[in-house]
Amino acid sequence: MLTAQNSSRKITKILVNMFGVKGNVMDKVKLYLKYRKKSYLLNTALFIAGFIVVIFIFGPPKYYVVPILSMITAYGFLEFVEYKRWKKENH
Repeated sequence: MLTAQNSSRKITKILVNMFGVKGNVMDKVKLYLKYRKKSYLLNTALFIAGFIVVIFIFGPPKYYVVPILSMITAYGFLEFVEYKRWKKENH
């Protein structure tokens, strides 16, 4: 049976594997997310504005899955690049 402590350990292991940090993982993750908060808001606002402009110019897309998947891919790539830059500067 999965207890809260085991669950916390598993989440910590996942974060260590994902972010490549050891020690107090949650503090480093929180620090990074706090650092990136403005960029998330800016990227989201730019994507929504760009999406609206494209809809006005070209009309609505036939399938909405393409812009959604492209947004996820672009955000993933931007996040990876920003995290590597942040890690290089701060750690």
